[in-house]
Amino acid sequence: SENIFPMGTSDSSRNFVRINNAGTQDNFSVRVADYVLLNGNSGDTIRVSHVDRTWFIEEDVPGGSNATAEFWWNTSHELIGFDRILCRTAHYTNLWEYGSFGPAVLNANGQYSKTQAGFTNFSPFSISSGAGPLPLELLSFAAVNKPATVLLQWRTANEINTASFEVERSADGIHFSSIGSRPSYNTAGNHSYQLEDMQPLDGTSYYRLKQIDIGAVFVYSNTVAVTRQAVEKLFSIYPNPVKDLVTIVFTADDEPRKLWITDAGGAIVKVLDVPRGITSIQTNLASFANGMYQIILGDDRNKLVKPLIKR
Repeated sequence: SENIFPMGTSDSSRNFVRINNAGTQDNFSVRVADYVLLNGNSGDTIRVSHVDRTWFIEEDVPGGSNATAEFWWNTSHELIGFDRILCRTAHYTNLWEYGSFGPAVLNANGQYSKTQAGFTNFSPFSISSGAGPLPLELLSFAAVNKPATVLLQWRTANEINTASFEVERSADGIHFSSIGSRPSYNTAGNHSYQLEDMQPLDGTSYYRLKQIDIGAVFVYSNTVAVTRQAVEKLFSIYPNPVKDLVTIVFTADDEPRKLWITDAGGAIVKVLDVPRGITSIQTNLASFANGMYQIILGDDRNKLVKPLIKR
């Protein structure tokens, strides 16, 4: 029997499916989503070389079917790198299984379609061109708040034809820009990477990883968010102005740091060691001349600076 399932993500975005089942009679249900995920129902979003639609087809009684399926899409659904002259169906079971390469068919309504026979199990389906998704497996991606920076860390497995990674940041979760990149090991096995955001934003920031292969095909990871207090809350001095004993309060770090005091001319007049895990330190400035000073907390890479008045 043959049925056409009229569906789409909107009235102007139709993604019909035609199913012709030559096997055991069964009832089918179909829905469509406007994305393709690396593992069919989960994983990173695929953003190249596909039609950005996933058709989820289910049968009431699994087994016994022998179906031919035809999938329709509009040109606006084609992602960058998609070639409708050389495309094929993609069906996810435990991995993506691909149909035969060939050109898409244009109908009288200006829509394209691709047909494949021999389906005996179902859900999910998409349309692909090229070799399919990146073979890279992203094991984890995390953003860790540090006192003055945000540390991005990720782990991968099975890097094949992988060129590099870019870390992108956004203040609103929509508009992203690159803050740095790392070359890929491009070898089998597990690998660990990290990149530090040296000038993080106050408030909530969103980070994602752009995974790029040697042919410039890329996919994005999931997005992770971190929320940071303003520097004012991370680093404070009291009393200020000070007469003798001053207390400096800051967020603890897992690495030792230094605290420098400089005079108005920039000369270092005192240096204190700040052990890891410490959140405050006191020092006596009674012997200092009255005037303007700067308190500098950090290491060779990152520094927080605050003015101090001695009276």
